[in-house]
Amino acid sequence: YYPEHRPDALVCANMLLRKFLHASCESDSVDGNNLHTPKVFIRILPKNLVTSAIEQCHENDDNIAGSISIPLVQNLQAEFESIKKFLEAHNRHVQFLDVISKTSPCHKSGNKPAHSLQDNFESEIADKMERNSFRQRKVGLCKIIIESAQRVSDALMEVLTFGGGWLVDSNADDLDD
Repeated sequence: YYPEHRPDALVCANMLLRKFLHASCESDSVDGNNLHTPKVFIRILPKNLVTSAIEQCHENDDNIAGSISIPLVQNLQAEFESIKKFLEAHNRHVQFLDVISKTSPCHKSGNKPAHSLQDNFESEIADKMERNSFRQRKVGLCKIIIESAQRVSDALMEVLTFGGGWLVDSNADDLDD
């Protein structure tokens, strides 16, 4: 398509993203793949879609019949960015679940024969070394989980504190005039 169609492309992209999100809410999938379609769709869109749409609206400046107004394209930009933040937060959540499922602090002790030739002193030293090793692995796994949880928390806060509100029409008063 042509760059002068970017405002219309942004309208269509937001409409499709809303439909994809609505369809994913109705699906019964609980494995985190229900948002795959909007994530792929966002990746295939041109990187400069939003900025080009805004530039095109400034160039047209309501001189062309049927062109999109600047307040409307700003709302479209906010909607697009908020959906993008939501999908990024979902990616972080899926990554966190993956980290949780793959980091198990299970203790795997070796099977010791019932009648060992080692004396009690050597056995105690071996047990202490094994416990220390297990503690160190557990501390490392805890750090990985905490870092992943922090990334999810930060992504969620970006969604919740999105500038001007999440999917809020910041120019509603301008459009009513």
